Amino acid sequence: MTIEAPLVFLDTETTGLDLTDDIWEFSAIRRDPNGIETGCGMFIEHSAEKAARLPERFRADLERRYNPPFVLTQEVAAREIASFLAPSPSGQKAHIVGAVPSFDTERIALLLARFGHKPEWHHHLIDVEALMVGYLAATGVSVALPWSSDDLSLAIGVQPPPEGLRHTATADALWSMRIWDRITNSEGDTDE
Repeated sequence: MTIEAPLVFLDTETTGLDLTDDIWEFSAIRRDPNGIETGCGMFIEHSAEKAARLPERFRADLERRYNPPFVLTQEVAAREIASFLAPSPSGQKAHIVGAVPSFDTERIALLLARFGHKPEWHHHLIDVEALMVGYLAATGVSVALPWSSDDLSLAIGVQPPPEGLRHTATADALWSMRIWDRITNSEGDTDE
């Protein structure tokens, strides 16, 4: 498959599922058409009140990994994220790739808007879960609803992140990249 625009594999961790919840972790890998990959990851200031409402497992993960000396303000994070997701020098908008990427891009867009930045990624988001369902259907494997992203991933030969790394922004962004590479036969990490 020939890709003539940047791909950005990304994930966020948030203080909840509502649009009003805060992003506390952002991670992304940008793959430019020339194959060069760059990464961006950060912890972001967030409401402790909102974080306190998280289910215990997610709250414990936040408390374990969130590193205050390395936390960016929301304003600085918005600027860094906007810069990382900006179009290429030739004007090609990045295509966002992830597991249900609309969850992430909706919240990223709100964060950016709060500080005067506009989302500049391509409006066609690429959901690796839907890709896996289509890929499996093309090979004659039917998938029942609701599906499990772990089961889909295993069915195409890609190991999900191990417990302890699952639902970390970096591991989930890398997982989306491995799924994309497996389905598109792109160069990159696969589990073979």
